[in-house]
Amino acid sequence: MEYPKAAAAIIRDFYMDDFLSGAETKDEAATLIRQLIDVMNSAGMKLRKWSSNDIDLLKSILPDEDIELSNYYDIGGSTKKILGLYWDAHTDKLRFKISPGVGSTTAISKRDILSDIASIFDPLGLVGPVVIRAKIMLQALWREKVNWDEPIPIGVREEWLKYRNLLPALNNLSISRKILGDLSVGHIEIHGFLDASEVAYGCCLYVRYATGTGSYSTSLICAKSKVAPIKTLSIPRLELCAALLLSRLAAKIIPKLQLNIKRRYFWTDSTIVLAWISSPAANWKVFVGNKFKGKSCGRNISWLLPIEIGGKCIMVDRSRLDTSRRTRMTTVTRTLDRKGTYSRFYC
Repeated sequence: MEYPKAAAAIIRDFYMDDFLSGAETKDEAATLIRQLIDVMNSAGMKLRKWSSNDIDLLKSILPDEDIELSNYYDIGGSTKKILGLYWDAHTDKLRFKISPGVGSTTAISKRDILSDIASIFDPLGLVGPVVIRAKIMLQALWREKVNWDEPIPIGVREEWLKYRNLLPALNNLSISRKILGDLSVGHIEIHGFLDASEVAYGCCLYVRYATGTGSYSTSLICAKSKVAPIKTLSIPRLELCAALLLSRLAAKIIPKLQLNIKRRYFWTDSTIVLAWISSPAANWKVFVGNKFKGKSCGRNISWLLPIEIGGKCIMVDRSRLDTSRRTRMTTVTRTLDRKGTYSRFYC
């Protein structure tokens, strides 16, 4: 194949007529750009409006008319949209743009609230804890059977106005686009966390990697949250829903990272969920058993239970749970001591 890098990138990184990709080094990025230009030009499709966090790279390859104007930092307008996300090419950070709040005399309906929620485009769930509050309020209106254009109750209106007028504070938030500081590191782990409450449940994925100094660093990859169903569920069942949400999120996102991941850990504080996951689905009722169809709950992942005893974090591996004895579960746990070594004990 004459253009191997370009061929793989075209299949993987094109969305309609937009191309979004990258490389580990400047030389690899330059090679990819040149190959892309040659391949697309051979089909009569000229690529334009190039943007990069390294303007010198683009200037060394492309004519000025093919470079996106917002990529010139000296004009003070380096923030642009990439597939709906705001990206500041100068600082290489993701940002949000929220319109100003509404006045206290403005009429508010359920339709207006839904419109404001939809205006926060956050596919990675980076501000999920903020957005979920609005979704919880919207669900409360559904419970009250408020019509779309009917004025919302006074109590909910006051709560919404307070929330809506604080939303523009997200404009001051910037999140690094890069999740790894050095892509040449040899040890990379994925850690997933989940939790649930009576009103919502969610999960998030972190990458943990070794730095050049021998220490470890972490970065948030993405997150996802949902409001709890209107039909009341127990906390363990909501925790199970969060576990399923986490495993599906990981199955979708991790392959896209194209990283040499050594280990994957999912964390939950629910021993009941760990027991459900570690045993055959046929042992449980329909609601629980259906969550495991097709091994969709990530049985090939290390599911861990974090416990703090004496200031030490204990990791309980769900694969070592003894689910044959309902009254007492014997587990082998590991605790990290101050020297960084693991010691074993039973509980």
